[in-house]
Amino acid sequence: MPIALNPNKTYWISLASDEDALPAEERPAFEYRFLTYAETMDFSERMTEYANWVESLGSGKEQANERTMQRLQELSARLIEAAGSKMVGWRNLYDDKGKPIAFDREKLPGICTLAELIELVQRQMMQQGPSVEDKKKLESPLPCNTASSATAAASVPTRRQT
Repeated sequence: MPIALNPNKTYWISLASDEDALPAEERPAFEYRFLTYAETMDFSERMTEYANWVESLGSGKEQANERTMQRLQELSARLIEAAGSKMVGWRNLYDDKGKPIAFDREKLPGICTLAELIELVQRQMMQQGPSVEDKKKLESPLPCNTASSATAAASVPTRRQT
């Protein structure tokens, strides 16, 4: 079964700001399912579109007005959707009173900053390769017996070239 379609295959992402601040078992983390190739390309397009728009706003090509604010909301909504669409859980997230925050994708914009949402999208796109465990399996020799094929090959007469 393709990894992106397997509901049992997930991975965890912690924000960079938490990685050095807390031990792995205590840091907030977000659980994701793998992206398909099409989803990865879609997320890449969303990130590029957002970056281009921010650049044009910063360069003065776009002026801050009602239309640009509406565009900001549209692009931000697309980023929020990308950050949460494959999310299936989280751990170690607490409100300002120390109470655990129950998982609900709809809460994501009220939990993360825009920069953190962008980081979650970027990290999802980077996590699409095989895991460390899968890489070890790929590097292991195949469990096959080559002795019989070596014997068979040795018994085949070879032609002498002249």
